[in-house]
Amino acid sequence: MTSTPVLTIGIPTYNFGHIIGETLSSITAQLPDDVEILIVDGGSRDSTEAVVRSWADRCPAIVYHRKETRDGIDVDMALVVELARADYCWLLSADDLVEPGAVQTVLGYIARRPDVVLLSHSNCDAVMKTIQPRHPVLAGATRTIAVRDPSSQAAYFKDALTSEALFSFISGLVVRRSTWNVDRDTADLRYGSCWAHAARLLLQMRHHGLQIAFVCDPLVRRRGENDSFADRGIVPRYALAIDGYTSLVGDIFGYDGIEYRETLRILRNEFTIVMFMYAKQAAARKPERESLQDLERLFDKIYPRSAEFALVRLAFRLPATTFISAFEAANAVRHRVLGRTA
Repeated sequence: MTSTPVLTIGIPTYNFGHIIGETLSSITAQLPDDVEILIVDGGSRDSTEAVVRSWADRCPAIVYHRKETRDGIDVDMALVVELARADYCWLLSADDLVEPGAVQTVLGYIARRPDVVLLSHSNCDAVMKTIQPRHPVLAGATRTIAVRDPSSQAAYFKDALTSEALFSFISGLVVRRSTWNVDRDTADLRYGSCWAHAARLLLQMRHHGLQIAFVCDPLVRRRGENDSFADRGIVPRYALAIDGYTSLVGDIFGYDGIEYRETLRILRNEFTIVMFMYAKQAAARKPERESLQDLERLFDKIYPRSAEFALVRLAFRLPATTFISAFEAANAVRHRVLGRTA
């Protein structure tokens, strides 16, 4: 490996020893000499250290940093970028895989010196079988986007299809470290929210502008059924995203502007009425774990009382089992029809 890498692939991890080897395999199979792999272990109590050290013995580009305390993903991600030796750091989850040729593609984009390279991905199940070939991020094709003023800022939010356009998915982010550190002190106030990384980039966008290289073709395979934040229940997981992003965007851009309104639309794309009804069913089955009151509050936040959402709000008042049975029956019919016409 060269003395100064041009790209650090930074992997924060905690107790992913059973799958981090797959992640490293997908990277090292295509690793050039000018790329390092930095792993920050937030105090794992499983086989993570043994697995990573075994890989490091075979691949000198791997640097392993172990912490003895579990401080959370916000702190660990910040430490990854701090310890990275390259000017650009690709933040990668320890359970995701990179597509063949992805590293070289990323190197091509960072050579253009953007603030952020925003990557697309496919969605897979727990054993990495593809479920969705391309997850929506931004409308339009691969391009470089200069967000420099209120007009381009509003246009960017209007093009956003999911919160990944607002930097929610860490494996889709390649960040320039000098950009990352501009509003560091303010962003650090978001520690504990799980969105401090997004806060850094949105603050940069708001106060200084942001040059974003968006890559439409998926370069990452995202592992499903392995959500580290879902262990507390469905409703708390929804709250993490909905409360987190409404607060984040509202505090940075204002609660009465186009950015906040577009964020509500983005969240509606991600949290559909169907998802809310499955959560409502879970709340009925396990009220000690899932709060129906909290779920209703989250629903009201992104589906406000207005004529535009009258039918959706009416549907939400139906019994969850009735709605889900009808939805699943309609979905089965649709698949049969599609199967006959294929």
